[in-house]
Amino acid sequence: MRGPSSLIGRYLRRNAIQKGLMGRSRLWMGVLGLGALTKAISKVSKSGPGPILFSESLAEGAAIEIVHLDPLPTRRQRRKARKAQR
Repeated sequence: MRGPSSLIGRYLRRNAIQKGLMGRSRLWMGVLGLGALTKAISKVSKSGPGPILFSESLAEGAAIEIVHLDPLPTRRQRRKARKAQR
């Protein structure tokens, strides 16, 4: 079950979108803008390094190789490839 603060946030966000964007209420547009600004500031202001995802001691002479794989094809690329096969 969610806490009361997340329920209030969800209520405010839903009303801000429905009444502000779709209903053109200036008050709810302001609530939506304030919520978006608050979320953006909290993302930017996070300080320090991220969490440690993997940690292991290496033996003498051991090495780690980190490889970046090619990204998966986008939906557009898959569609074009499927069209070319026909």
